[in-house]
Amino acid sequence: MIEQTVKFVLLQGGFVTDACRARLRQPMNRILDYLKIGPVFAYFLRVFRKPDPSHPTNVNLRMMHGINRISIIMFLFCVGVMIFRACTR
Repeated sequence: MIEQTVKFVLLQGGFVTDACRARLRQPMNRILDYLKIGPVFAYFLRVFRKPDPSHPTNVNLRMMHGINRISIIMFLFCVGVMIFRACTR
């Protein structure tokens, strides 16, 4: 869409400024921000790390992280099974 708009402006005899390009790319940047998965991997590594003794813990927090560990392991196992089944068909 951005390229089509830029081509249209150029065909009409206009010119595209940097501000115009930035405004045209803004919706795409918003979409890419939603697709960033860096925080997911940071949480994944934090859940499987040894607990930090300087941070206070309670039973609820430990249970939550334990359930999350089980969920992540089950999810990865199921993805592995699905890939295996797809490759053997």
